[in-house]
Amino acid sequence: MVEEVEAELEHACALLALDEDPHVRRKITDLVLAVLKDTKVLPPVEEVRRKVRTHEDLNPTATVAEWMTEFLRRKRKIDQTTRRSYEAHIRLYFTPCSPGVNRQAVGSGCGVPR
Repeated sequence: MVEEVEAELEHACALLALDEDPHVRRKITDLVLAVLKDTKVLPPVEEVRRKVRTHEDLNPTATVAEWMTEFLRRKRKIDQTTRRSYEAHIRLYFTPCSPGVNRQAVGSGCGVPR
């Protein structure tokens, strides 16, 4: 029993050690809490490491509109007119057409639901 608890603690510490940025650690913590709530098991370290390394959104409950806004915020090297166009599309099309639609419910292929 003690060994299992120590292993879980080491697993949680390994997850938090994936990045030193407090903002990223907070997102990792939110992800861990959400996964624990749903599955009662900590997420695999390698899966979270991949998400952190590729700057994938760690919020499993993010809506499509929230994810699109976050995507645009992270985009650094785009022209100002392109940014304005993306902002308009998010505001006019994605946000009104997908209120409350969870990003995880949308597949990676052309919006096909999983």
